[in-house]
Amino acid sequence: MNKELRIKNKGACTKGFRNPYSLFLIPYSKKSGFTLIEVLISMFIFVGALLVITRFGLDLAGYSLFFSENLEVQAELTQTLRVITAELRSMGPADTGAYPIAVAAGNTLTFYSDYDGNGKFEQIRYFMNGTIMLRGVTNSTGNPPQYLPANEKTSEVVHNVVSNPATIFTYYAKEYTGVGAALPSPIDIPSVRLVTVSISANQVTSQGASTASQTANITIRNFRTLQ
Repeated sequence: MNKELRIKNKGACTKGFRNPYSLFLIPYSKKSGFTLIEVLISMFIFVGALLVITRFGLDLAGYSLFFSENLEVQAELTQTLRVITAELRSMGPADTGAYPIAVAAGNTLTFYSDYDGNGKFEQIRYFMNGTIMLRGVTNSTGNPPQYLPANEKTSEVVHNVVSNPATIFTYYAKEYTGVGAALPSPIDIPSVRLVTVSISANQVTSQGASTASQTANITIRNFRTLQ
């Protein structure tokens, strides 16, 4: 009898007891999918992965813009040197009978060339305006023919040029074989047989600033037989 009473009292005490730490315990159930800790860890991993993917995407976009801007500057240099090379190799006397080279200086070159193969020699002028290199083309008009400055059509060919204006065009005589001094300034125009064109341009991109350079050594074909 007494034993039975003690058991009942013990059950009653246990039933009324409340664990003071029960508020911090996560109830476990076989039916629950995830605990709170598992959810927090999953969220942390997801946010971390999202940040990595976002950073990678931004870096990729930055490098893509850098290469695009870099290629734009290189394309200007390549196209300009390709055109100058073809024009100088097609150089000849002007429609007025003037000598093929009109002006030869460090930052200016004016000559006559039938670059388009139409049987007439256009006056072509390369010159600098600030940091921009320009190309001017003048067709001869009238009879007798003449080259009127008002008829010159100019276009910008290279931007942000940083070459020293005195060294864009360098001229060499027939004795030049790849080694030796250039013609001194002022240039003795009848002595010119080879022209070196060296252009450098700034390329400012999202990754910073740098310089692109290209050089062409151009032999004037029609001058090979001249003494």
